[in-house]
Amino acid sequence: TMLLPSKNQTRQFLSCLSVADVRHIDGTLLPHLEGTCDLLESWGNRPAVSIAGLCHALYGTEGFASDLVSPNVRSELQNVIGEEAEELVYLYGSCDRGYLYSRIIEGRPLEFRDRFTGTVSIPESQRISDLLEITVANELEILNRKQELTVKERTYWLDLFEPSRPSLSNHAWTEIAETLRPCELRRHSATRRFLRSIRKHALQTASKVTETPALSWFRKAG
Repeated sequence: TMLLPSKNQTRQFLSCLSVADVRHIDGTLLPHLEGTCDLLESWGNRPAVSIAGLCHALYGTEGFASDLVSPNVRSELQNVIGEEAEELVYLYGSCDRGYLYSRIIEGRPLEFRDRFTGTVSIPESQRISDLLEITVANELEILNRKQELTVKERTYWLDLFEPSRPSLSNHAWTEIAETLRPCELRRHSATRRFLRSIRKHALQTASKVTETPALSWFRKAG
């Protein structure tokens, strides 16, 4: 069984694809991929899901045309990130969003339509959960960089994410609730995200430093 590559190994692969030079919304693609991966990691997802988040746009998506890696030669990416992570990247990239999202919002049985082949299928529940988790991380990474969200934006994403709640992790749902609050409440959410990032760094280095009152506080902070 192939071992899952580290984030650094996957970044090296992305570097070979010159992902840092690819334009994406208001910047370049690489920071978006890394931010999506970081969210998935912080929510406690499996490594394969986080690695898939780091590569989620390599086959392109319905909203982002890309030819970084061809979906017709899937073995290329499988050899780099493993079969499970690649399967999730393909699931994400091949998703006919209009077809899936309308079924979620309208409360109809979930079906998946492959935009590359037109095939309709019903993925197993774990795959649906993984797909929705990556979808949420992708969208929130973008929305979190906006200074203010319109009522229309908040309403649209809540209409999509709220019916998906049973399939999402509690951490993902908490992030949704914080991000999609009105602007005046998002300032507090941004502060909490900053404190969580400090706490994460402190815990990662805990084994290398002497216990201090500050570090003890970070261990207990929620």
